[in-house]
Amino acid sequence: DNVPESWIKVEHDLPRVDENVEQKHQWLVQDGVIIKEHLSEVWKRGNLSVKVVIGTTAHADATKALYEEKPEWTEEEVKAKIANSMLGNNITDLFKRYNATWSGLASMISDIRTICPLLNLARQIPSTPFYVVTEPRGNLHVADVNFDVDAILEHYTPKTSEQRRYFAAIQQIFYRFVSLGKFDQHPSDASNNKILLIGQDALTHPDYPNCDLWIANDYVPRYARID
Repeated sequence: DNVPESWIKVEHDLPRVDENVEQKHQWLVQDGVIIKEHLSEVWKRGNLSVKVVIGTTAHADATKALYEEKPEWTEEEVKAKIANSMLGNNITDLFKRYNATWSGLASMISDIRTICPLLNLARQIPSTPFYVVTEPRGNLHVADVNFDVDAILEHYTPKTSEQRRYFAAIQQIFYRFVSLGKFDQHPSDASNNKILLIGQDALTHPDYPNCDLWIANDYVPRYARID
């Protein structure tokens, strides 16, 4: 209760023109006592005693509040929202990568705030698998936050044959990782800093191209969620 609200505010939206990232509270500090060196230096050495896996959902920042900002997210509404954000000067390039739809907007926000910062983090840890869940659910029709955990722990009942197939895929991956410490049968695949896209099937990809755009233009990790 003593934590100031400004410290725990989470941005589930496009970067704002007036957003001051320098004023965001940082939770983790190198104090020399408990945390004696920067975590990236520890990760670079590899050989961690605990296996690490990092992942999230494709639309982790697709909140109900964001969805309900407009009665309907038309192409014009999506373009107007982007034009009024920090991304306003890059609209033409952005729509070569993202659709001008609700799901496209949710994907863009999630890439900047969550997915690409986590991928950037995973790349610092040798042989760390990274996954993104792409299977949609619910009224928002996107792969919303926690759909990975909900499927693994069966906190959600699959409604369609597609969702049941997704549940089987991600549960198989989870239990294989717990048992063997890797995602796949061969250590040259997703276990070695490759990316696993998990929908009805799990597909290995060498990269997540949209993240290269945000990293190259200094949106990531600058505008990453800190929570």
